[in-house]
Amino acid sequence: MERWRKLWHTLWYPSLYLERRKNPTTATRIMRYIGVFILLIYAVILIGALGLIVHFQMFSINFLWTALGLAGGVFSAIAAIFYLRRYFL
Repeated sequence: MERWRKLWHTLWYPSLYLERRKNPTTATRIMRYIGVFILLIYAVILIGALGLIVHFQMFSINFLWTALGLAGGVFSAIAAIFYLRRYFL
């Protein structure tokens, strides 16, 4: 499990993996904030899209793309929570 986690961090957060949590540089902190901000904005937009779709009952229009987008939004929200827990809490 540890090996897969290291591989994941090496692929997606190479600069964050190389720099330790206890003494990050300013650039690393800025990149962390930008990453969390992008994930949260993406999740909020897609959850808002779900609300509009439910409100206007447009499930018949492009349902597949809607489902994929909402799955991406949920994934982004979960990723943002874990990201915040790991690097800020």
